[in-house]
Amino acid sequence: MLILEKGSCVWSTPIEIAGLKSTADSGADTVDVTGAKGLARGYSVMTMENGDKAFVRWQATDTSTKEGTVTGDGIWSYTGGTGKLKGLKGKGTLKFSSAPDGTSESQIEGTYSLPETKK
Repeated sequence: MLILEKGSCVWSTPIEIAGLKSTADSGADTVDVTGAKGLARGYSVMTMENGDKAFVRWQATDTSTKEGTVTGDGIWSYTGGTGKLKGLKGKGTLKFSSAPDGTSESQIEGTYSLPETKK
């Protein structure tokens, strides 16, 4: 089965990049599902408090239970940004879980870099 998803979320703990905190995240992905296993690939746009945006590409594998719980892990990378985040690069790992009621939790770790600004 192939699933196409589009969604948005607000982080309970904002992601901070170059002193800017995230306010929202929206994206789209595909999930290729065989039995209880899935392979997801997607893109998201993180909006920061000043309106700048960070662009993210990610992929993950997941496992579903009959009860509707999904858990998984994967990798992500920054592919760029706007404003103060122009030239943003970085990468890391992610772990996530979701419950049958639609609630979910993600743990994201990684590093980033920005081009040096000329003075």
